Amino acid sequence: RFDGYLWKIGQVVYVSLVVSKQPNQGHLSALFDAILRRGYAVRVPTPLPRMEAILREKGFKENKEWWEEIGEDVTVWEKQLSA
Repeated sequence: RFDGYLWKIGQVVYVSLVVSKQPNQGHLSALFDAILRRGYAVRVPTPLPRMEAILREKGFKENKEWWEEIGEDVTVWEKQLSA
């Protein structure tokens, strides 16, 4: 359903550069929901403007996160499963 990258570090699944092969069908929401239901937080690093708008709509919060690999802070949007 997508092209892009997913990777897991601890209890966080990172979603990066994801492009839906069938836009506006709810597949991205389903992906986020499935990750959250499994008990992982979802983080999206440096989203493009369209993705940022989707993340705001879905209740993600913007944070900065230090990435050792590049030696600087990265803007990361995060959502955790609500209790």
